[in-house]
Amino acid sequence: MKKIKQFYLHLKIKNKVLMISLISGFFPLLLLGIFGYLQINELLHKREQEVLEETMNQAILHLDYKMNAYHNSLNYVLLDYNLNTELTNHFANNYEMYLFFRDTLNPLFFNTLSLNRDLSGITLYTDQKINRYDRFLRPLSEIEHNDWYEQLQKTTRPVYYVSESPPLLHLAAELLFTNDKNTRSIINLAVHYQALFDSLYSLYEDQYSVFIFDANHQLIFDFQKNTHSDKDFIDPASIKDDHVKRNYIFKQDRIPSTDWSIVIMRPIHSINQSIMSIAVTFFIVTLISLFLLVLLVYLFSRIIVRPLESLALNMKAIDSGNFNVTVTTNSNDEVSTLIQIFKKMVQRVEHLINEVYISKIEKQEYELKALQAQINPHFFYNVLSLINSKAIIAGQKDISLMTQYLSTFYRTTLNRGKDYILVKEEIENVQSYLKIQHMMHDQSFDYYLNIDDRLLDYQMPNLILQPIVENAIHHGLDHKENGQKGIVSMNGKIDHGQIVFIVSDNGKGMTQEQLEQILTTKTKGYGVRNVHNRIRLNYGDAFGLDYASYLNKGTHVTVRLPLIKKHR
Repeated sequence: MKKIKQFYLHLKIKNKVLMISLISGFFPLLLLGIFGYLQINELLHKREQEVLEETMNQAILHLDYKMNAYHNSLNYVLLDYNLNTELTNHFANNYEMYLFFRDTLNPLFFNTLSLNRDLSGITLYTDQKINRYDRFLRPLSEIEHNDWYEQLQKTTRPVYYVSESPPLLHLAAELLFTNDKNTRSIINLAVHYQALFDSLYSLYEDQYSVFIFDANHQLIFDFQKNTHSDKDFIDPASIKDDHVKRNYIFKQDRIPSTDWSIVIMRPIHSINQSIMSIAVTFFIVTLISLFLLVLLVYLFSRIIVRPLESLALNMKAIDSGNFNVTVTTNSNDEVSTLIQIFKKMVQRVEHLINEVYISKIEKQEYELKALQAQINPHFFYNVLSLINSKAIIAGQKDISLMTQYLSTFYRTTLNRGKDYILVKEEIENVQSYLKIQHMMHDQSFDYYLNIDDRLLDYQMPNLILQPIVENAIHHGLDHKENGQKGIVSMNGKIDHGQIVFIVSDNGKGMTQEQLEQILTTKTKGYGVRNVHNRIRLNYGDAFGLDYASYLNKGTHVTVRLPLIKKHR
């Protein structure tokens, strides 16, 4: 103990703080790790129970659906009027039997089998004096000594039993609607065993067990996955034993359409494996946290460099756009001189950025005006009018329509050199552009516009929607690969006091990387980046474009603008 004390006294103060902080931080981290591990353990067990219950419900729904379908098939045969009527007749000769087989039995049974592919066969057992007919008609005496026949005498409900070779599930029921009470007939419906229980073979990817018992607790179905040894194998008769309950979580429920009960079991060790990986993760996180604790204490103990650290933090803040210098010092050394020079430099940089910001606005306006001024409007309109006249005279309706659409498109695009336009004129611009593209693409895509009439008299910047629609066609529909017909839609509405347009397409879509760069990357021509910047420069950061896209599914662009009436 004395040596430890001497060791501590000879440490530098920085190292003393480091050691005390390390000891003080270790135990809270250890307790936090243990608490987190216990909580995760509890949550995983609870989640496994919930998943097991959900899996049970899905399995029951599927089995119930299948059994109801088999019951419907059985009732379809049992309630057939012609069959019940014919079985009360006494056949005088083989020809009458032949007519019964041809006109009643064959159509009924073949139709029932074709309606449900899970059915393996149908057999009618009767004590009526009639010849055997393949597998469809057999004498009642063949089954009178079977256990299931004895059960059928005690109930009016269908009786279920399983045959092993081949593996089939049988539903048997007596025809009770014949007028002749001296005639006794049984319908036996055979179902493919695998078809009924197919969903139970893939409930989980790893180890699990499924058992189904009838009302007499006789095993009907048993499937155990990934039981690599006899130790993992579960005896169905022992599922309620204590050692099974300790090592497995299980759920038991009843299948509504039958008297069967189903049990699904999962080994607890599969959950413990997940918990073990979490425990290792907690241990690694604790070590990393201790390392960070040592590092931070060491850094913060360097009192001499604290002003420099504050200066570095200010520099990082400026890099993110915050030009408010908060670092101060009361000393008169080299660090103080550096801080004063830094403050002056930041003020100069802020001034230069403001100048660049103003020039950027002017440049955006200049680019738009330059785009509009690329065409001599009067000359262009006269040429389009001449082409339209020639096309009408020549009977070229498509050419005439194309020139009209072009005329409308460029009239609304140029907008007489003005920067703002009514919403209805902007919609005319988009409609003309879509009609032109529709013709150029040989009507290979459809387009829809749904614009709230209340928007039409509001004002917005010119040439906002057309570049977005152009992107949807050229970068979305033209590159789609799924073979479906392309669709471009535009919806316009008023939402919380704002104009909201949503342009959607079912084209190629974008990757997450492309989506993150769409509004920040410089592109050729007058792209959506310029549209986004124009809106924000005019109205602020609360407005602009918002992209959502899914690769090979499509893209949705939301445009938000303020509600502004045109000045009279």
